[in-house]
Amino acid sequence: MTAKTVSTTGWGAVVVMEIVLLADVVVKGEDEVVVELMVAANVVEVDVVVVAAALPPLSLRAVANSAITTATGSHRPRLACRNPEIKCVAAACIQVWLVPVALSLVTDPGHAHHVKHFRWVAVLLAVGSLAAACSTSNSMPAADVQSSTTASASTIDAPDTPAPLPASYRGVTSDTITIGVVWSDLEELREMGLVDINYGDIPLVWQTVIDDINSSGGVGGRQLEMVFDQYNPVLSTSMEEMCLRLTQDHEVFAVVGSLAGPAIEGIPCFIESQETIVVGGTHRPELLERAKAPWITTEWSQDRRYAALLELYEREGLLDGRLGMLDDGREHTGLTVDIVLPTLADLGLTLDLEFTTTASGGDELALESQIALFAEKLHTEDIDTLLIVQSSIALGLPLVREAGFDGRIVTVDSGSFLAGIGGFDERSPDIYEGAYGPTLLSSDDVWAMDSAQECLKVFTSRNPEITVISSDQVIPGEPQWASVLLPACRLLQIFRTIAEGAGAELNPTTFEAAAYDLGSFELPGQPYNSISPGKLDANDGMGLGVFDPAVGMQGGLRELLPYISVTAASETD
Repeated sequence: MTAKTVSTTGWGAVVVMEIVLLADVVVKGEDEVVVELMVAANVVEVDVVVVAAALPPLSLRAVANSAITTATGSHRPRLACRNPEIKCVAAACIQVWLVPVALSLVTDPGHAHHVKHFRWVAVLLAVGSLAAACSTSNSMPAADVQSSTTASASTIDAPDTPAPLPASYRGVTSDTITIGVVWSDLEELREMGLVDINYGDIPLVWQTVIDDINSSGGVGGRQLEMVFDQYNPVLSTSMEEMCLRLTQDHEVFAVVGSLAGPAIEGIPCFIESQETIVVGGTHRPELLERAKAPWITTEWSQDRRYAALLELYEREGLLDGRLGMLDDGREHTGLTVDIVLPTLADLGLTLDLEFTTTASGGDELALESQIALFAEKLHTEDIDTLLIVQSSIALGLPLVREAGFDGRIVTVDSGSFLAGIGGFDERSPDIYEGAYGPTLLSSDDVWAMDSAQECLKVFTSRNPEITVISSDQVIPGEPQWASVLLPACRLLQIFRTIAEGAGAELNPTTFEAAAYDLGSFELPGQPYNSISPGKLDANDGMGLGVFDPAVGMQGGLRELLPYISVTAASETD
């Protein structure tokens, strides 16, 4: 570093810039002093005023912390120093200090309208005796220079240190956010003989994603801490017991994870009794309406999914002609009456024939008899299109086909039945040919997304001994890591985004308000999502397919309508 000339007035200042240590100080005219700082390959011009050597490092940081950047608005800021008194020549006059905080440059009020911010600070400090190192053209005693610069620096008030983040709610401190991470107790389900699924080390997956978040700044400046817990998804009491452990014993701010099965009946313990945020699960209207804290999910809510599906069918002309419907008595009130019939009415459609089975689920002979009578009515009523709702698909669809109904069949379900029918039905797949259903994003398309690959990289980079592949390619008995990893990335991403949007005063109210501002966004392996007032279930993606026995080994859905954002599509109609 070289120092050619420096001039000072009664005002002290701090130079702000990202620096590769090389500076030239030059005089430009009678009343202007400029320091040229080499910043990588760029030269940036800024003014300099010497700060007295007597100031200790701590004081210099305090001075720098109080400053604001003054610049012309371009990438080459300039500022005039008025009434130069001293011109110093010697490298010993200048020393550069780097302070790794976002600071700024103070100047006189006449130049206060020039403002620009930089990331690093260089404090130019006069060292040694200016009398020994400097010569003057307009002579001024060195002691006066020192006292002038010291007085100048002292006029800059020491700044307040940044206020710590508040402990704004249960589970939120100035530097941490404690969340409960929950998952089904697979070991307990295995002992009950209900499932035999291997998802690998579930806590490891979640902790790895959390560690990645914390290593990149955490959530709005706070580190994320996890309390892992499990529940039996077939027992609502198990969900409630877990709720009390997490909210009362561990005092978590929010609960994130997989919430499914009959145990979902226990979710009001979180969102109502304990007023605790939940991120995960699948909305049910009768439970959601009880919420006193936000319940946000990356999945479709049942009511919105089926309403969107019927709208797609109608848009594609698949509900034309005389319309019939077959449903199950166990779902008639909650699904047909509350969702299907109102949606059909909104679409201007009426049912010409409706039949609800009343046989118990285990009485297959009684069910076959009822559906056979219904199939005869399909002929006599001249029905063109038959809607089959959820649980009635498994037996109802093949039985009406076997009874001779050759009209159009459209299914109302989540998209899993027709896509996987060959895996559990011993009938020939030909019986399902021509039936329509919703399609999901294929596993190939999921893993082709950059966001899914980034999620994968986060885990495998920290756990290189573990191989993660698509769950549908995993050998039976081997861990299905992806079935936990992708949901973990999605749920934690949406939690982090919303929590950061809530700001320092993080609580359920600010969290919900921030969620409403999300708009449309992408999640790992899930391209179409949105959150808005009245819509706290994120997923917007859906496609349509028609069953083709020639697809795959056992038949499957052939694409009819590509996977799209149905929310965006409906907004453009």
